[in-house]
Amino acid sequence: MATAAARARKRDLGPDWREALAASFKRFALRSWGILLLGVSIAGALALATHNSTDPSFTTAAGGPPANWLGSVGAYASDALLLLFGLGSALLLPVVGLAALSFAARRPTNLGVTDGRLAACPASPNCVSTQATDESHRIEPIPLEDTPQSAIERLKSAVASMPRMTVVTETDNYLHIEATSRLFRFVDDVEFFIDQDARLIHFRSASRVGHSDLGANRARMERIQAALVPKQTGP
Repeated sequence: MATAAARARKRDLGPDWREALAASFKRFALRSWGILLLGVSIAGALALATHNSTDPSFTTAAGGPPANWLGSVGAYASDALLLLFGLGSALLLPVVGLAALSFAARRPTNLGVTDGRLAACPASPNCVSTQATDESHRIEPIPLEDTPQSAIERLKSAVASMPRMTVVTETDNYLHIEATSRLFRFVDDVEFFIDQDARLIHFRSASRVGHSDLGANRARMERIQAALVPKQTGP
């Protein structure tokens, strides 16, 4: 009987073990890809910065050693970038670099609720929070009109209707979601805290890398607000 019970426990742990291994491998693959992309973007920027029109390349049949700091590879790479993207290459490479940092970035260690508060927003504008005190980061909380359990379910339902949103952590009063952008795979951390005493749903949304998010975090949270707060009707 004891042996049978032990086997049953092992069978129960099997799927969780596989999921954990798959998640670990995925994180490793994403970070490796991010490091590779970062190296490529730095090399591309260096090649562009030392581009010389007299170097041998796709558009120049010049002889002699290339002046590009990355040699012939840099000369051909910078020429190809300018042919494909023109001066826009100077803008493309930093964006690729930021995307690489996003792939390689680890999950922030300051997530969660401490003494009834979510983490403070950084000075950069790529964060909004209902507990921020300055107008540039401040956004209004959502009234809690039902039980915390029901609120969590409504939040998950609202999030499920939005693309590339993944629930990472869920408790009876807290939700952490990763929002991933479509093209460059930037990751934003979205958190919800059910404050039952104040009858409010507090939330925070912040980008992991970069400085400006062009209003993406605020727009996302306003959309979730609109989905959860019932519209006022006239008399």
